[in-house]
Amino acid sequence: MWKFFLILPVVLAVYIGLFDSQIDGKSEIPDSLKELRENIDKILRNKILEKASVGIQIVFQDSGEVIYQSGMDQLLNPASNTKLITSAVALSVLKPEYTFKTAIYTDKSPHNGAIGDLYIKGFGDPDLSSQDLWVMAKDMVNGGINTVEGDIIADDSFFDDQIIVKGWENFTSPASVGISALSVNENTIKLFIRPGPKPGLPPFVMTDPPVSYLRVTNRALTLATRGGITTYYNQEDGDGELVVAGKISKKSRGVYSQIQVR
Repeated sequence: MWKFFLILPVVLAVYIGLFDSQIDGKSEIPDSLKELRENIDKILRNKILEKASVGIQIVFQDSGEVIYQSGMDQLLNPASNTKLITSAVALSVLKPEYTFKTAIYTDKSPHNGAIGDLYIKGFGDPDLSSQDLWVMAKDMVNGGINTVEGDIIADDSFFDDQIIVKGWENFTSPASVGISALSVNENTIKLFIRPGPKPGLPPFVMTDPPVSYLRVTNRALTLATRGGITTYYNQEDGDGELVVAGKISKKSRGVYSQIQVR
């Protein structure tokens, strides 16, 4: 039996707004709470939840008073509901106006448009993309820098070295990538797999962005009929091998997939 941890953000948002609007009319709050409880009970009685396990607890932030709870003794996986908590903490601690930054440093001043080593330091931007890096490079060129004579060094020291969190189960899913202060494209690589020129030949495998450290082992074949493609990415040895297996129809428009990297 599937188990779900269910909370009702839309219902709560409506009633939180209702409480706020009636803060001066304290006598009306109990009626609002009663209506909230009745509406949640009604939702939980829906047949769609007959085979689901549901756990709910609602408390006032300031007083800690429990105003509704159901199924609180069950052990359930909170899953993506955790995002509501982390988002609330981020808004409270960082504030809505907080801006993530990614900085570029060099170990010496430019000379005739050239610099030595280039350092890219991340500060936890979760939305940093290849396009952003292109914009940074363009800004450097516009600023008179056109040559990097040394190394390009990625600095993720703003966070600690705990990349994988204890308790994660699916380490290969793009949805469970490691945590890093310098993540690009959500620490994923996009895969585009198109059928080969004719049946019996391997399909074309392309990556975005193109990366040199990724070894692609293509075991798949193009068929005249239907097929199914699977991908597996092994980076336990640090070099990164992408295995593409299965079959793809010659009539297929292509297969899109993602893999996580760290």
